[in-house]
Amino acid sequence: MMKTYLPQNGGLKATSDAESASAITGSLWIDLIDPTPEERQTVNNALGVDLPTHADMEEIEISSRLYSEDGGQFMTALILANSGTEKPLADVVTFILVRQKLITLRYIDPQPFRTFEMRCGRSMIGQTRRKTC
Repeated sequence: MMKTYLPQNGGLKATSDAESASAITGSLWIDLIDPTPEERQTVNNALGVDLPTHADMEEIEISSRLYSEDGGQFMTALILANSGTEKPLADVVTFILVRQKLITLRYIDPQPFRTFEMRCGRSMIGQTRRKTC
């Protein structure tokens, strides 16, 4: 799944047409969650960056988890998900900065990502101030 976030009113707004090249090039954040080969290729083509595979992300040694490649800065971190359950999961998440965009590449859904998305979707209806993320 791919989600893109565009700048709006001093915050970010999730887009519904995340798979279009215009949504990718106009966004500040592209969030890839267990991406399909087509989604990976769309991002690769739009931004000229070669995204690591899940196997690549898992194989990176701790000393090599921060690197530059294809004009982007890559950081891979081990992140915990489902921490409030009896079966917590730990998996790698890669953060990529390229062409003034953040790409997150992940195969788990940690709570901070869900919380951030919910905050982006809220607005204060009928008030002049808009709550954004």
